[in-house]
Amino acid sequence: MNANEILLYLAIKNDGNWDKIYHDILSKVNINEEEYEPLKASIKSKYVTLLDDDYPTVLKNMVKPPFVLFYYGDLSILTNYNKFLAIIGSRNYSKYGRMMTFSIIEELDEDIVIISGLARGIDSFAHESAISNNHKTIAVL
Repeated sequence: MNANEILLYLAIKNDGNWDKIYHDILSKVNINEEEYEPLKASIKSKYVTLLDDDYPTVLKNMVKPPFVLFYYGDLSILTNYNKFLAIIGSRNYSKYGRMMTFSIIEELDEDIVIISGLARGIDSFAHESAISNNHKTIAVL
């Protein structure tokens, strides 16, 4: 197994828990290579590891960057844009909160990327508004 495969294996085995993955790396945990192929085959998304050239630099500069980034869509958004706005809000939103989410995003320049979760409520309205206003959008799970 190469280093990327080891990171992928450990990320899946440890449910993405950074501390557990790091511990396993430091302790040189034994890798069950027979488990690797079925685990890899179960992945439906694309992925990139911290060791890959196309891993986003903006994430590498974090204190604990994800060892593996699983994604759908266009990963280059993280490197080709430099204006991001995170929208975080209540699942139990008010009419005013919904209206303001749409209003704020509608007024933004198109080169701003909207980042939010995919929870119902304000987060989902942020993505809906971003798409309808020609913004790129990133959902973080």
